[in-house]
Formats: sequence, structure tokens, C-alpha cells
Amino acid sequence: LVLALFGALDSDTRPPLVRVATLETEDIHVAAAIDDGLDTLDVGHHDGVLASTDGGRTWTEDLVGVDAMALVPKADHALLVGGHGFIGERATDGTYQELSPDLADDDVHGLARSRLDPERFWLVSGEGALYRSIDGGLSWAVVDEGPIVRIAAGPDGADDLWAVDAFRGLVSSVDGGSTWSDGAEVPGSPVNALEISPDGSALLLATGMGAFLSEDDGASWEQILDEPVAAATFEDNPDGDDIVFLVTPAGGVFRFH
Repeated sequence: LVLALFGALDSDTRPPLVRVATLETEDIHVAAAIDDGLDTLDVGHHDGVLASTDGGRTWTEDLVGVDAMALVPKADHALLVGGHGFIGERATDGTYQELSPDLADDDVHGLARSRLDPERFWLVSGEGALYRSIDGGLSWAVVDEGPIVRIAAGPDGADDLWAVDAFRGLVSSVDGGSTWSDGAEVPGSPVNALEISPDGSALLLATGMGAFLSEDDGASWEQILDEPVAAATFEDNPDGDDIVFLVTPAGGVFRFH
């Protein structure tokens, strides 16, 4: 896949939002940033995974032939990949292997990993059920029948979890999804991604009405892109400022700082 470069990332006068590339693929599902010191970003789409090691400037095909609906970094810079009837892992050497977990519904639409326990994961199925794994994704147990739409793990505890519920909106849990807070309204629909900044200070929503940031646990939202956004992720920034990457349904890659 080929992309065109639209902006430089190293300008001292760069605007808060800059378009860095356009991917020549559509049907984008998910984005993930890996803290490996290489500025690595991954995007899951209808036919695999694209990877960038220069902050989104250039991309290469990393996995082909899998409808990659969900991505989440694992320990040691590995990557867990889920999709329609598929769960696999990219090892640190870049090779992929398919996992065979015992799931009643193996149509994976969302993944999250605990910030404090590297072996603890959550999975959202195509039917909206929430599963939890405590062994790195090898086995799973149902936590909530749903309907959960999106999930993200917070930094305040091993079972700190946020989610978008199809009926209640934005909810949070301190016990891994067994019980939830009261719901709060989300600013756009459909919600395509829910992300939490590395320090937990900001929530990010990618929706069909744009991208939104909240620094007060969803009480208020700032719109940072006013066009549909298919995927979004935070990149861990050593300087402490939040860096957001957004991908539109047409393949536009944006950086917000």
C-alpha cells in the first residue's frame, strides 16, 4: 500500500493538528501505538495490519488476509490482533502466530490490556459481550453480556476499565467490568474508538461525527477533528504532553499535539 505525505512532524511551528499521510485503503477499524522507542504505529483494516515506525509518515503491509478489527500492545512490544474469527499475536521479531482461545463468540471487535497487569486483557465480541483473560489471551471468561461497544483500560488499578455501552453511554468500572458506574452521554455516534491517555488525564473518542477529547472523565468534551474518525490512539510522549493519532475512514492520518 502506498501513501502520500502531507505534512512534516518536526517543524517548530507545526499546528496542533496536522495531516501526516493518506493511506490508500479504506474500511479502517483500529489504531494502536507501541511504546518501543521506534515511534511505531499500527492500523488494522479490512485486509490486515499496516505498520509505521516513523510516526505515521510511511507505512508497510505487516499482516495480509485478516480483517483486523482490534489491536492492543502486549508486553515486550508484541501485539495482540483480533478480527472476524481470528485472534493472533505478533511477536517481538515481527512474526505472527494464530492463537486458539476457547471463545463462544470469536468475532472480535475490541481489545484492551490492563495498565498494571500485563497478562490481563479484555475482549469485546461482535455481539457486545465482554470477556476477560488473565493469562495473556490464551483463555477467556465472560464478564458482562453487554452490549458493550468499545473498551479502554485505565491506569488506576489492574481492573480499571472504561467502556461505551450501547444503551448507557460512557461507563467505568473498578472491577474489570463486573459492575459499572452510571452512564454518561457521548458527544458523537457511532463510537469507533475509546482511548485513555497514558497518565489517565484524558479520554479520547473517535466517532462518526469527529474526534473528541475530555479532561474531566467525560463531563465535557473538546472536538479536535470535525470529520468522521474511524480509529484513534494515544502515543506515549516522554515530554508529558498527550499526542493523539487519528485515522479517518478514507485513510487520512492526523497527528494532534
